[in-house]
Amino acid sequence: MSAQGEPEYLSFEEALQQMAEQIVNAQSPPAAGAEPEPFIPTARFTTSVSAFDDDWLASLYGSIQITEKITLTTELDSNGYLGLGAGYSFFFKRSYIEPYLSYGRSDLLDLYDAGMFGAYILSPKWTAFGFTTHQWRDTTFLPLLAPKLFNQTEWITTLGVNYDFAEWGDVDLTVNHYRLLSGNRGINEVANDNITSLSVGLNSSLEPVEPFVRFTVGEHRVRPGDPVLTESSIEFGIRLATN
Repeated sequence: MSAQGEPEYLSFEEALQQMAEQIVNAQSPPAAGAEPEPFIPTARFTTSVSAFDDDWLASLYGSIQITEKITLTTELDSNGYLGLGAGYSFFFKRSYIEPYLSYGRSDLLDLYDAGMFGAYILSPKWTAFGFTTHQWRDTTFLPLLAPKLFNQTEWITTLGVNYDFAEWGDVDLTVNHYRLLSGNRGINEVANDNITSLSVGLNSSLEPVEPFVRFTVGEHRVRPGDPVLTESSIEFGIRLATN
């Protein structure tokens, strides 16, 4: 699941898949006397194209799990956005929590995120998940004339559920809420400081290439470095995991 407009660290399917794999490993320790299997770093790549308002945008996301706890991420898109992030995971039986930090830069913005992703396995087929993050959006144009006039801060929250309807695929539903804490008056980007969107995603688990599609309605950012979009958007992409 490539969550549109959210911090580049978050790619829900990858986080959920990593969570499920590590919870299974944690609940299946090696037999007595047997040596634990060595950790093997895992890299994941996602490429996608988003269509919206008679326009389109391509993006590439990559993550590498360098230890059992630490994941590094990077992301870029055709609008010139580049992001880097890092997360540290915790497991508690059927739940997964990962605080993260990220930095992104577009042609006009520096973006800083501090947040946390979490998920809980409700049943073999159902998983609840969500994230919350505080985002600082600092403008890089007119730094001397108006260094802070167009800066923004946002509090972003997402809640969702994922359902594995078959071995080859799953579907998810997410509600995304943006609370524009400051800076909206200078830019006048939206009429309301609280904006909400709804996303539905269909994801394939067919290896090694996993296609997905996501449809979003309501006010949202298609990409972190982009302005708020009032039109709906649709995203098509594929994921590839290697280890």
